[in-house]
Amino acid sequence: MFFAFTGLVYTPLSSAADIRVRLINTQTGEPMAGQQVGLRPDRQPGDYRLTWTRMTTGADGVAVFHLADPAVEWVNVAVTSQMLWQCSPWQKSTFPTGEILEHGVVAKNRCALKGGQKGKIEAKAGEVVLFTRPLHWWEKAQ
Repeated sequence: MFFAFTGLVYTPLSSAADIRVRLINTQTGEPMAGQQVGLRPDRQPGDYRLTWTRMTTGADGVAVFHLADPAVEWVNVAVTSQMLWQCSPWQKSTFPTGEILEHGVVAKNRCALKGGQKGKIEAKAGEVVLFTRPLHWWEKAQ
């Protein structure tokens, strides 16, 4: 059985659940449809090289991942499209599953202009919000 830290109480993660990953264009604040995002179990002993499960976002910029039962304790989420700049760095995108399911998580946005999207985007319970932007022409040329 896995446990997640939620507030001051340990809650067992014993039932299957869904995690919604919402992809936001940091330049416009709009959802990004038709883009690849990935999720993988992380921080599990002996599982450091697990492969990513990839999904494509829908018109609402959301991809839904179905977790196995029992749910893993931690997950890592990332933009996996090669045509987007990852504004939510994958090194900072590992979150406790319990926190995601109970409160939702907004990932760090390193592309935001001063005061840009900060505080304007909120996650719902069961949701992770990632930020991205299209590559500039010079980034595509590299």
